[in-house]
Amino acid sequence: MLLRLLLIFSFSSLLFAKTQYQVKKIDDSFLLVSEGKKFKLKYNQKPKIESVKEKDGITIVEYFSGEFGTSNVFKISNRMIINNKNKQIIIDAPYKYEKLKNPKWIIDTKNKKINVYDPNSIDQKKSYQ
Repeated sequence: MLLRLLLIFSFSSLLFAKTQYQVKKIDDSFLLVSEGKKFKLKYNQKPKIESVKEKDGITIVEYFSGEFGTSNVFKISNRMIINNKNKQIIIDAPYKYEKLKNPKWIIDTKNKKINVYDPNSIDQKKSYQ
């Protein structure tokens, strides 16, 4: 019984240890806010967090960034990757398009490199410490 309680306590503290992220409007900009740190989001409408994952020293935040276009409107969701060590953005780029071909993301945490191949925009390659 004591072992079961310890396991439940350990598991629940792991769940709540994750960093919390929120989208907040500050002045005329939407920012991703976490533990006093603010990250500027790319958006055309009010951004909405879709998912947050932490792994291998980085945080991956996926968020809806808005609808774009005039006669052919489509939705875009971005992926922001934050270096947990220095709390800096490594990259913030589209990862999902509605009605268009999606970018291909390669996240290599072992070699600390991120490549984004986007058929609708500019390819990006980033390295981080």
